[in-house]
Amino acid sequence: MKKLLSIFAASTLIISAPLSVISCKKQKITTGDEFDFVEILRQFISEVTLVFETEIQKAFSDYAWMEEENLPEVLTIENIRSAKENGDFENHESEFYQQLLKLINPLIPVNKINEELMNSVVNDVNYNPVLLDKSTPLKNGIDIEEIVFIDKTDAITIGLQLSSLVFYKDEKGEKSSEVISTKFAFNIFESDDMALDAKEIDDAYIKLLNETIANDIIFESNSGNLENTATLINTGTLIREDLVNKLDSLNTIEGNEAVIISNDLKLVANNEMFVDSSRFSSKVSSSSENKKLYRDAMAGDLGSEEEFLKNIINWSDWVKPNAFFQRNTDTSNFEENALKSYQLWEEKNPTTSTYVNQYNLSYNLSIKKQLQKVIKSQNSQFLIDLEKDYKTIALFGINVNDAKFKIGSSIFDFSNQTIIAKQRTTKENTIELYNDFMISAYNFQKSFLDSEKIGDKYQMNLEVPKEWDLETMKNQKITYDKEIEQQLMTANEKANSFKGDLEFSNIVTSTSAESKQDGININNTHIWINDNGDLWFLRELSITAMYGAMFKSYYFSTKFCDSLNLNIINDLRTMKIPENSYEYKDFFNNLTSPYRFK
Repeated sequence: MKKLLSIFAASTLIISAPLSVISCKKQKITTGDEFDFVEILRQFISEVTLVFETEIQKAFSDYAWMEEENLPEVLTIENIRSAKENGDFENHESEFYQQLLKLINPLIPVNKINEELMNSVVNDVNYNPVLLDKSTPLKNGIDIEEIVFIDKTDAITIGLQLSSLVFYKDEKGEKSSEVISTKFAFNIFESDDMALDAKEIDDAYIKLLNETIANDIIFESNSGNLENTATLINTGTLIREDLVNKLDSLNTIEGNEAVIISNDLKLVANNEMFVDSSRFSSKVSSSSENKKLYRDAMAGDLGSEEEFLKNIINWSDWVKPNAFFQRNTDTSNFEENALKSYQLWEEKNPTTSTYVNQYNLSYNLSIKKQLQKVIKSQNSQFLIDLEKDYKTIALFGINVNDAKFKIGSSIFDFSNQTIIAKQRTTKENTIELYNDFMISAYNFQKSFLDSEKIGDKYQMNLEVPKEWDLETMKNQKITYDKEIEQQLMTANEKANSFKGDLEFSNIVTSTSAESKQDGININNTHIWINDNGDLWFLRELSITAMYGAMFKSYYFSTKFCDSLNLNIINDLRTMKIPENSYEYKDFFNNLTSPYRFK
């Protein structure tokens, strides 16, 4: 607080040298050889925003609770109330408002923000496609957007909103920008004791979240759909009641004069702070014998089904980690968590799966830059206990909003904090979870494909999505986007029932490289349906079409790449198609696809 008081107490208001602060004015994603521009931009904006918010909150935190007697005359409660009555907060050209700007501007950590952006964002090669250059993306500095007054009887609050333009290169290579902002509240008290009480209860709140209960925010769920779980968190279904009970402990602190108010408490799961516990793809052997067994099982042969299922659960040799282990035969080069996962597979551990475990979770957390920044900036003691967290399958960074306390007759907001919740499976262990997923995914695929064997060929019979008018879609080149894919993959209600509480995700792909963006395959650009209801997926620039496809089931919705999945190649033949789309109708009507709508 000394820095602020020295500025405020000066007999003459100090006008500092320019700090790139403007006075008040009225999104690492690669997939094979491809990258998803929308996803990388989203993460770029999100990470810049986090740096902006975190550094400002940290720089201003010492000034949240201030005693009136230590401030210059311009900031006495009487003068501030008078300024409000005179409309000075609304008149940004008023002498009072300009004085506030001159007091606050030097406190904004512009240099620190830019330094952190250079280190963590600009120097990250994954962001090269969206960077204009190798300097800060906040090229116009930081605006004090608004200063507001809130009267609280025993104190007053000065609310501050700061904003900045994030400049980036759009998909066309042109300069573009997006506004980001954050808020902070300065609280000024008439009573020194009240200011001290407010600071002490806020400090106790911060300590509770970051030390006392940092590793005790836990809920049980088997869902691999982290977005659905986040929705339950946001609506208060998960965690909220437990957190409210934990916050009540602040009321029992000896000498505490505050009353905790949790009625308006809101939790917001940050979609940039999800962490799953999968790291390696579960590759099913696609030998010709295994393919035939899979197809016969899908077509209803019970003996083949029993044999296939027996060989995809537990530690069957049919399922192996992806090429990571195969490429890296020298285990001495493995980082610690990879080695632990490798040893689980090598030793056929009876309780912990290579594909879902605490070692993968620990590694994924270590590379989750935004969560790591939160942990560091809040001095959080959150950690993954590699012994105790063997059933923890995901993490959620959650912003805690509108937690309040009352002192005297005034109500104040606690400091902004982010907590991390642990999702634990209800299964006995992750081998049981793995087995449940593999069997459920198989049953989904069997029902979804509704395969029948005709001679030596296999015909798949797909449900028509209720949103589609199949007749009007025939002989049309239809864009295969997220909406179309989701409609197709959720059309079969019987198949959907096999997701159960696992809530796994399903996609169709034409190659082994899928897009990480919302499950959409970057190579499937269009679909074509002929007069008979036969379905083809058109690839790349629609120069080739597929006779068949890979239908994949992924446990975690956040990762359609190296993670737990069930996939057996059905039929991946491709063929050249006419260059001119007006020839498609006759071309496809003379062909039969393995995939047909019922």
